[in-house]
This record gives sequence, C-alpha cells and structure tokens, in this order.
Amino acid sequence: MMNPSFVETYDLCGPLEDYDQVFFLKRVSKGWVHRVHGHGWHLFLEKPDQALELLVLQPERPKLGEASRILRGESFKRFGIFNDRWSQGFGARL
Repeated sequence: MMNPSFVETYDLCGPLEDYDQVFFLKRVSKGWVHRVHGHGWHLFLEKPDQALELLVLQPERPKLGEASRILRGESFKRFGIFNDRWSQGFGARL
C-alpha cells in the first residue's frame, strides 16, 4: 500500500493497519517520517534552512506522537524557537 490519503486513525498508518506500507512520506512537526519497503522508518529533522538530517532510523513504525516528540525535542535543543518554516520571499512564517 502506498502513502494513502484516506486515514481512519490519527497516526502513521494507512486505512488498514494490518497492511505493510510500501512507501510512506509524511510531514510531521519539525520534520518528516519516511519509509521504503524493506527498510526501517526514518525520522528526518528539518533544519532552519530547510535542509534535512537523518535523526533516527527505527525498525518498527513509531507512533505519531513519539515521532513528533523526538523531532520537536531535538529541534528545540539545537535551534530554540528559531526553527520554523520561513518564506524569505514573503518575509513571514508559513
């Protein structure tokens, strides 16, 4: 199953939790969760310049709250309140 747009639960899964996710990419607070079949779940930290850094590789699917907590915590530890999506062309936060 590829990254479905219909989700019955507020978590990192598709409409049917029992199916294995072939490809998954989801924006979460301060980063991204990514998975390709046969590999683990990657948590990427989004830096202030929008560069991504692999922060955690987990073999099992993390809960949405856990993934967000890890990324938010690391973002705040490194960048404080200055890691927010910013649009230079408009000069304001998105």
